[in-house]
Amino acid sequence: MSNDPDVPKEQEFLSPAEERATARTSAPGIALIIVGVLNGLAALYLFVDGIVIMRSPDVVQQQREKIHEAAQAQEKGLSAEEKKQLESQLKFIEDILPWMPQGIAASGGIGLLIAVLTVLGGAKMRALQSYGLCVASAVLTAIPCVSPMACCLLGEIAGVWALIVLTSGSVRAAFR
Repeated sequence: MSNDPDVPKEQEFLSPAEERATARTSAPGIALIIVGVLNGLAALYLFVDGIVIMRSPDVVQQQREKIHEAAQAQEKGLSAEEKKQLESQLKFIEDILPWMPQGIAASGGIGLLIAVLTVLGGAKMRALQSYGLCVASAVLTAIPCVSPMACCLLGEIAGVWALIVLTSGSVRAAFR
């Protein structure tokens, strides 16, 4: 690559090694971008859903009532020990139910940040830039609890594929 500022980027030439690395990183980079966009949409839904529920306290109360109705229906044929377990479970649900909307919104917000990281990592992978960011985004994409699309195997496939390509010595050497 030329260090001359007068040479436009379009006229800079890649070495054969960089061309091979670019060819190898293009498809997994695109896969990371696609999974990142899908994760972003899922995270945006969670974020908005959490905000809507926080602004509608009636929703939490309706859920509480449904849970108690279902518990009463189940309670009829239970032994004393099973009724005690059911009451313990209801108490747990009563304790966490008020915090669920905030948790949903927070997980959506964190998911949005990770989705942006994934898209950025995929774009940088295709450009052979920011090796650490590319590896981090590939790892995050492959983790099921972090990447909603990993539960559908899309994130795991894209993340592992990107990691396999990124750990190749020739690809690593081509990063700027």
